[in-house]
Amino acid sequence: MNDDSPEAKAPADEERGGAASIATATHVALAKLETLRAREAFLRDRLRLNHPTPMPPMLLFGLAMVTVFAAVARLWRLGYPDSLVFDETYYVKDAYALMTQGYAGVWGDKPNPAFEAGDMSALQTKASFVVHPDVGKWLIAIGIKLFGVESSFGWRISVAIAGVISVWLIGRIAARLFHSTTVAITAAALLAMDGIHLVETRIALLDGFLMLFALLGFWALLRDRDDSRAKLARKIAEDPTTLNDPWGPHVWWRPWLVVAGIFLGLAMGVKWSGLYMLAAVGLAALAWDIAARRAVGARLWIGGGIFRGGLPAFINLVPVAFLTYLASWFSWFLHKDAYYRQWAQGLREGGHDVPRSWLPDVLNNLWEYHAATYRFHVSLHSEHTYQSNPFGWLLQLRPTSFFWNKLPGDRCVMSRGECAEAITALGNPAIWWPAALGLLVVLWAAIARRDWRAWSILVGYLGLYAPWLIFSDRTIFTFYTIAFVPFVCLAWVFAFGYLTGHVRPLAPLPYARADGQIVQPWAPGVITPSYAIPELAGPVVLQQIEAEEAAASDAGVSQSDDASPPRVLPRRSRIIWGVAVAIVAMVFVFFFPIWTGMTVPKWFWQAHMWLPRMWV
Repeated sequence: MNDDSPEAKAPADEERGGAASIATATHVALAKLETLRAREAFLRDRLRLNHPTPMPPMLLFGLAMVTVFAAVARLWRLGYPDSLVFDETYYVKDAYALMTQGYAGVWGDKPNPAFEAGDMSALQTKASFVVHPDVGKWLIAIGIKLFGVESSFGWRISVAIAGVISVWLIGRIAARLFHSTTVAITAAALLAMDGIHLVETRIALLDGFLMLFALLGFWALLRDRDDSRAKLARKIAEDPTTLNDPWGPHVWWRPWLVVAGIFLGLAMGVKWSGLYMLAAVGLAALAWDIAARRAVGARLWIGGGIFRGGLPAFINLVPVAFLTYLASWFSWFLHKDAYYRQWAQGLREGGHDVPRSWLPDVLNNLWEYHAATYRFHVSLHSEHTYQSNPFGWLLQLRPTSFFWNKLPGDRCVMSRGECAEAITALGNPAIWWPAALGLLVVLWAAIARRDWRAWSILVGYLGLYAPWLIFSDRTIFTFYTIAFVPFVCLAWVFAFGYLTGHVRPLAPLPYARADGQIVQPWAPGVITPSYAIPELAGPVVLQQIEAEEAAASDAGVSQSDDASPPRVLPRRSRIIWGVAVAIVAMVFVFFFPIWTGMTVPKWFWQAHMWLPRMWV
């Protein structure tokens, strides 16, 4: 993830505040700049940091409109079907049990019809073995509490709200990554119009919550990248002698990583697969810290990145995530009748040895519960009609049918034969298929161009998709892809943006020559920038940059990352972009009936089965 450019090393002259035997060229250049503002401006450019600018009104308006559209699409007929759909049979009933008795209980034989009618008498006080943590079910319970247990709308409202929030959030993330109003609004619109996202934010499953918390954790990671780099730039600008230490200064307090830890802990509290996203976020933070140390001129930038950046990042992120996860089991701790809650005590009373007896019983019980859950997950190999291989997920080769209802022909118009109602968890082909090719563009930009934005997108794929490839022999389903569909949308806009000019390649970084002279490679013939000239290096520098960037943003003009000037895109690029988005919208309208359980002629449903051997 190194987005830095090579720089020379040179013997240093007498440096500000002290001497060093060896200094990087960047360090020498800093020693020659006269003011704190000049040094900070140079370091911020080296670190690819944006100067603070207000959010363009057009971006706010556009994201608001897309979010309203997403809300309408998810809330319309949300209560239909008014029966438990697919795995709702587990999660909704568990949510009610959590709300009423504090733990999941066993239900009697065939409890669903009575439950759907509001009769909860089948719930028993005997604890039930459930294989996912409680956070997602507590969120479902909020809707049940507000609208009543007999309300199918109430079962699903929490996940629908999670879906709407994620649409707004992906737009903000895209704006932060690409500095383009058009790209940001498009990313939000793609997520709003994707079938996997639409279906699973209308059904009370857990994966929509996992998606939202993972996305919030990623957003906090991006905020930390800017915040920690800004702190590093400010520390060095205030005292360049901190670079006499070959590792550079410490940045201990990382509040946005604490926020990321909380969100990712909640993601793990929905499903354990959130743990992989925590690992991916931690590795990204480490890699960016190493790259930042190199950019600011630390001599031992790898060691500095690991011990002065990576170690604080770990402390701010990982313990917070695990403490949040542990706290999410609060109800299990409080109720002694919960499953495995008295496991160690039962062994002891039966005269058996207790494994890990050095642990307090309550923690030992939780450990054993996790061990039993892990054994269940890794041994899950039962055949299922809609199980799928994760190697085909990026092309949506085997979607999951959540609901199917065959009706006589008099129940729908335009048909004399059978009618059908279907809810099929299938991604929008106009998003997923181009994004599968677009992922190659992302990989190329990440590796060949060392584009940190491409690496950011890969964080989502690595944390939420790649781990499933290891478990391809297990009983798993395509609907799990909702966890990383926001990153599929980012891959789509990145690839199309790269090809049309909406996303511009990163501008070359300013760098210092061996004698400390600063070079701006994007301005041919211009060697020394304004902030390197003493009489121009005062407080006006950053304010002038900020004013220029704000004006460009308000005009809605596409910008490159941080440095090169804005430009107006050619008409052909705008047409290609508009046509691609229009195709996504048309496919969305075409598939909407079979994503939402509308009554349609059977021939109409069959017209959507483009890959009949795999989609039916």
